[in-house]
Amino acid sequence: MANQLPANESLRLAALCEQMERLTSTLEHDLRGGLQAIIGYAELLAMEASGSLEPEHLRYLSFIKAGAQGVRDTMERGQARLHELILGSKPR
Repeated sequence: MANQLPANESLRLAALCEQMERLTSTLEHDLRGGLQAIIGYAELLAMEASGSLEPEHLRYLSFIKAGAQGVRDTMERGQARLHELILGSKPR
């Protein structure tokens, strides 16, 4: 079969895929914590300061929150796609 890789190349590719999986999982975990802090503090500021902030400032907080949520969602979709590509399955 012309499409098969030699055994040593197949093992090397599998090891690289596993390393990539670990790296992206670590990055996702680290980024998720920062994004959750941004989202949480934006919500906290909006709730506690809604009486003392101008409507324009509250709008800025909503932009911050929406942007952080968008990055988090994109990251989750990317991680799911990576699982599909590397493992040939949906994430656990």
